[in-house]
Amino acid sequence: MSKTTLRWIRPVLVLLLDLAAATLAFVGILGFFVPLGGSGFMTSEGAGCFRYFTVDSNLLLLLASLLHAGIMGWKTFRPEWEVPEWGTIVHFVGVVATTVTFLTVICFLGPTQGWGMMYLGTSLYLHALAPIAGILALLLSPGNMRTRFAPIGLSTVVLYGIVYLVMVVALGPLNGGWEDFYGFNRGGYWPIALLAMLAATAGISYGLHYLRKLVGKLISRD
Repeated sequence: MSKTTLRWIRPVLVLLLDLAAATLAFVGILGFFVPLGGSGFMTSEGAGCFRYFTVDSNLLLLLASLLHAGIMGWKTFRPEWEVPEWGTIVHFVGVVATTVTFLTVICFLGPTQGWGMMYLGTSLYLHALAPIAGILALLLSPGNMRTRFAPIGLSTVVLYGIVYLVMVVALGPLNGGWEDFYGFNRGGYWPIALLAMLAATAGISYGLHYLRKLVGKLISRD
């Protein structure tokens, strides 16, 4: 395959993956507002669903993927155009957030709360399908992002972590807060859970960044 053909096919493929990720995330979130087969262990309905990091991360992925799809569309018709770094960063943050969701289900929520509830109904879209489409789009996408921006991938977990601690630990359900639906404060061990999530998110951020660079080198290699 010639480099000219590859320069055209690559953004088209990423564009399709972006649209797939956005559509899957949209369907997953829509399941909280209309009956689409349930949402697994996430029992809130309507706007209450936005207390879940799963939903928030997928909403971010939806918006970031639509933005990135527009960038890839422009890149398709102007192959020599350089993808703006800010566009790659926004997409990166969205993908990191849903990768955290994807891996948290596999490594923690599935084993502790039951696998059957993790992928029931539209949870399948939010916990697996949308994140996977987003990861593929990120790894295959053209455009440069400097390593110094990789830590920005932690921003969503830091922000959500603050809100979760206030609502679960500081307030609690008796004072207008939330129950510990993720189980991160079992036994009062929330500091350990917080440090573990931040360390894991840092690993995900740098892991995706360097894996993306490796894939880019393989694609552009003669």
